[in-house]
Parts: sequence; C-alpha cells; structure tokens
Amino acid sequence: MNLMEKARSYFRALGYEGADEKRSDYPENLILIRKASDAAGTDSRYIWVQESKPDKVDKSWEAKLIKDLQKVSEKRKRGSFTFLIYNRENLSREFKKNLDDLGFQIIEEAFLFDAEFKSEWNPEISDASREIISDANREREFRIKQPFEILNSALTSEKEGSDLVTFVAETLNKKTNSPKIYLLIGPAGVGKSSAFNAIFQKCYQKFIEKKARKEESTRPLPLLPKHILRKQGAMFSDVLSTFLQMEMSRQLQPEALNWYLDQGRASLFVDGLDEVLASDSSIFNEYFYERLTGNESKCQILLCVRDSLLNSCRSLRNFIDESQGYLDIYRLAPWTKSCRLDYAQSRLKNHVQQKEFIKITTISDNSSVSGNAYCCKLIADEVASGKAVNSSSLPELYQKLSESFIQREFNKGILDNLNLEEKDIIEYLHAIGENFWENDSKPISIPEMRSWANLIASEEYSEQVIQKLIQLPFFISSKEKNTLEFGHELWGAYFYASRLASILNAKNLGQHQNFCRKINQTDLTKNSLVVGILGLLIPIEELLKILKTGDQYLDDKGFRNLFFVILTTPNAANLKWSEFPIENRELDGARFDKAVLTGTNFDGCDLSGAVFEGCDLRKASFKGTFFQNTNFNKCIMTGALIGNLNKFSSLVIDGKQYITAEQAIHYFRVKSGEISAESLPPKINPDILQIRLMFRKFIDENGEGRRKSIDLKGFMDGKIIHGANPKDKILKN
Repeated sequence: MNLMEKARSYFRALGYEGADEKRSDYPENLILIRKASDAAGTDSRYIWVQESKPDKVDKSWEAKLIKDLQKVSEKRKRGSFTFLIYNRENLSREFKKNLDDLGFQIIEEAFLFDAEFKSEWNPEISDASREIISDANREREFRIKQPFEILNSALTSEKEGSDLVTFVAETLNKKTNSPKIYLLIGPAGVGKSSAFNAIFQKCYQKFIEKKARKEESTRPLPLLPKHILRKQGAMFSDVLSTFLQMEMSRQLQPEALNWYLDQGRASLFVDGLDEVLASDSSIFNEYFYERLTGNESKCQILLCVRDSLLNSCRSLRNFIDESQGYLDIYRLAPWTKSCRLDYAQSRLKNHVQQKEFIKITTISDNSSVSGNAYCCKLIADEVASGKAVNSSSLPELYQKLSESFIQREFNKGILDNLNLEEKDIIEYLHAIGENFWENDSKPISIPEMRSWANLIASEEYSEQVIQKLIQLPFFISSKEKNTLEFGHELWGAYFYASRLASILNAKNLGQHQNFCRKINQTDLTKNSLVVGILGLLIPIEELLKILKTGDQYLDDKGFRNLFFVILTTPNAANLKWSEFPIENRELDGARFDKAVLTGTNFDGCDLSGAVFEGCDLRKASFKGTFFQNTNFNKCIMTGALIGNLNKFSSLVIDGKQYITAEQAIHYFRVKSGEISAESLPPKINPDILQIRLMFRKFIDENGEGRRKSIDLKGFMDGKIIHGANPKDKILKN
C-alpha cells in the first residue's frame, strides 16, 4: 500500500467524505476531504500526498512543486492544508518556508498515522500508558525470568521457554504482514499482569525509538479494567469507547482505532477484562474475527486471561478451535526453585533472609503456593519485615495469603454492582470449599456453582453473579468440561476451614452438634492446611470445651481431628494435656512441640509417626502404646511408666533409631523411665529382625516406598543383627 492509498484509507476510517474521490479540477496528488463538525460546521481538509522526492536538494524540483501548490492554495475557499511526505530529508529550508507561507503544514507519515496518548502532549497528565510503565519500572528491580509453555489449540504443551517477557516482546516488535493474537493464560497471581506491564514497556520503548527516527512503527494500546464503566454494562464496545476518551490526545472514533490496528500502526494490549470477555461473545465472534480476517490486516493483539476463563467462556474455547494459524497460546509456568532463588537474591539483600525465604518456599506443605509469584512476593514481604516465618507459622501465613487474595479482588471492583455484600461472597466461597473438600477434591461443577449462586442473588442477577464469581483468582480450568478446580490447595483448605469455623462460631443452640457432625465425616488430619487454619480461626476456648468434655456428638474420628487442630494453636505447648481423655486414641502423626505432658495418659494410644520435641513427659504413662517410627527428641521422661512393649515396632530417639524392644527398654531406663512389672515381650528371632532391616531398603518405616530396585551388593550391605544367621543364608531359607 503506497502513501496515497494509506491516506485515503486512513481518512475514510476517520469518517471523512471524499477520501476516495479523484477530481479532474485538482492534481492527482491532492485529496479533498470534508466532515461535519460541531465547532466549524464543516471540517474541510486539503491533503497533498507527495510519494517521491529527489535523493538530494533539487531547487528546480522544489520550484515546480511550489507552483502546483500555489494553484491549490488559490482555489481554496476555507479549510486546512497538509503536505504529507515520508520524511523531511532533502527538503531545503527555503522550500519549507514557502510551504508555510502558502498555509501548508508538513506532516511526515510516521506522525500522521499515529494517535498520541494524553501524557505525550502533557507530561503532567497520568494515563494508562504512564501508569503501566511506572509499575514496570517499580517491578524491574525485582523482576526475574518468567518460564512459560507454548500450547497448541488442544491446550497441551509443545515447547517451553525461559522468559515470556523477552520472547513475546521480541515477537511483537518484529515487522509482520500477518495478523496474530497472542493469548497469555495462567491462574491468578502467577505473574500475568507483571509480564503484561514489562512487555508493554518494551514495545512502547521500541515504538518511541522508531518514531523518533521517523520509521514506521506500531504503538501499543492498553485496554485495562479502568476502562470498564460498570454502570453501562460490561460490553467490549463500551470499553473501547471509554479507552479512546480517557487515553488519546485527540478525539478518535472506534473505526479509526480499527484502521490503526489493521494497518499495523497500533497493537492492542488487553489485560484484566475477563468479565467483559465472558459476558460479550461479540468480542470473539465479531471484533477479533474481523481484525484477523480483514483484507491485508496486520493486526497484533496481546490478550491476557485467567485460565479459568477457558472453561467458563464458551466463545473463547470456540475461538481457539477456529483460529488456528492466527493464534499463539502461552501459559505462564509456576515458579521453580531456581526462580525463587533468583527472586530471593534480588528482593532480599540479607543472606539470612534469603535462606529463610528459600526454606519456607520449599516445605512440602507449601508446594501449592510456592510456585505462585504473588504468594512468593507476599512471603518475601513477611521475611523482609523481620517476622519469623517457619513451618510452625505456616497456617498464619496461609491465612494472610488467602485474605490478601480476597481483598485484592474486591479492590479491583470486579464484584461491584451485584447487589451483594462482601459477606455474601465469602459465604459462597465457603460453601464451594466445603463441597470441594467433602467430595474428595473432585472438580467443581459450574452448573452446581450456578445453583448456589441462586441462593445468594435474585434470579435477575444470578447469571451475572456466577459469571463474575468464576473469574475469581481461586479457580482454574479443569480437564473435565464445564468444571473448575481450585488453583491452589490452599484455597480449598482455607474456605473449608472458614466454613467449619463459621459453624462453630455461630451463636445458636445447635452449633456444637453441627460442628461435630461435620468433623466426624472426614479425616482432616490428611491436610495440615485445614488443620492449621482451623487452629487460627476458632477460639481455643471453644475447642477445649468440646474436647475436655468428650462432647456427646463427637466420635473417635472427630476427636482425632479436633485434637490435631488444638496441637497447631499457638498456646498448645502450655495446655494441661493430662486433663484430656486421650487414652486409647489414634494419635498417629501427632506432633508435640515443647509441650508440658506431665502425667498425661497415653495408654493404648497409637503413636506411630508421632513426634515429641523437647517435651516434659515426667510421669506420663505409655502402657500398651503402639510405637512405630515414634520420635522422642530432647525430652524429659523422669518417672514415665512404660508398659508391656508387645506393640513395639521402632523408635527414633535423639536422631538414633531403635528397632528392638530391648533397645527401647534400655533407652527408657537410661531416661529414668519405669518399666512396669508386666512381663516383657518375648524375644524376636534375630533372623526376622535382620530381614526386616534389609527390606527397609525398599519401604520406609512410615510405609512410603524408597526405591523399586537395588543391586545385590547394596541389598546385602548394612547393619548386622547380633545372633542372626548370615544374610545370604537367610535369603536362601
């Protein structure tokens, strides 16, 4: 497309009449256009399009051109004159002055086919572009490479990359003659907006550099949540109109914006408009489709969405299926340990704090959030503030993360104008968390979510409510159609724990009964998140009231659940555990840290996998207790009563493992424990102990597999049990 064709196309898009007319009474270089104007009646413009010029200053060429322009100037009645040219090179100062005297304004191609932001005209004005660049500059110091995957239309990974920002920015900055949409997906907090800001900054900087050199360039245009006027409804056409009014230095119609996009003079950057995309199918079916399939279109669009939208927005899924070749899909990957290390080194200047951050984000219980950029940043803030962040403080940390995410969404205004209070939304999330947990963490049915929405919203608003609720950051797309999952284990655990806490904290006669019925139904101890968060949300006085009295509504499973919750509370170490009816209970996996357990009765308890760390166990009783991989570390056991060890399997004492009852008896006697008068357990055949020790190379004491195979030498090596036959003979027998 030459300069004349571009000019005609451009002014036609701006709504001028006459852009395509070729008049015999004017030179072929001239375009005479007009448009109704409220201020001046009719806006008339004379556009002289100069396609070519000499390679050097040519006075005779300039003189002839001035005569032609003078004839045009003499004919004009009113209107403005523009002399459009690729660049000003090889034009003499005298020629430029003559043009000015004739009333012609010289405009170069790079400046005519561009619409400046308000902040470019007035540095004191803050618009979206300036805000994005400010955010990107603020984040630059701590920005790390963001790993990503390239997906196919089936949303399966085909390739991996080390840094999305560099890859996409370089791709967008390359000159292209083909239209393309770059779809960036990921769960909330993974770093989409940070990547969006950094990509925009790189593309805008490249645009400014090329424009300064008067080269053809592409201006990035950002569409953001601030451009949603929710009173008018979430329609994409309204978002575009609002953007043009708020951001551009001169009045533009959407048709002009489309021209910029289709000609490759602008690119569209879209972030945070999930609610609009979900409610307005015309975005994909019409607007994006037209941009991609227009004649010689060069349109480039960066579209950032939460991956939950893939399941909740049918028009997006259909668009992905139908737009192969026009669509590149990227998914931001969770932060790896390497990413977290890079971030710690840039964010935390203190080496001790860096080690603390790495330690807390590599704890297995924390794996569901440690790959999330937003969560990592909040954790780093906690560490940088000097607060102790360790395994025992994880529940409190998770509570802060959850509440921060919730408040983040309310601050965005996504849930405005739903005629709902914040507490209604919270109760809805609690109900989903309860359903998710009690259904063994199965994907959440969107139709079922819709039915729950009817309980908190009128029929008029229920569909609008569900569309916005499923866009919340807590949900991601599921492999099963028409379902969602919680993006992190944390969310399901937090909302379920909050639901249980709200039941117990309710001021009604059936609160204890309802709470006990709930915790009797499932094994909470399988998830330390639920247990730990419950310990923070429920006043310990309420928990103790139920546990001490052995509440009539509490069964064995419920008692175990409640016991583990109390263990996580901040004051657990100072409780008088001897007052609790815990004999004959299943306490496997329980952890007691510096607890005062003087006189506590553990008779008949299952203490497999239990840990006693720095506890006072004086005069505690362990008659008939099941010990398997039970850990005693730096404990005081004076006067502790050890009964018949016929349920003994193994102990770990101050880091050393004991696998025979004799060894355990020796330990307890050294600790001044008392062995009861009951008969000691019969001696176990040494060969059996040897076989058990050898096969622990495959299966750990806690039942977890260690390896699938080992060579014969490795199998035969290791400790030899006194009195046992040689290992090779044992194997043959």
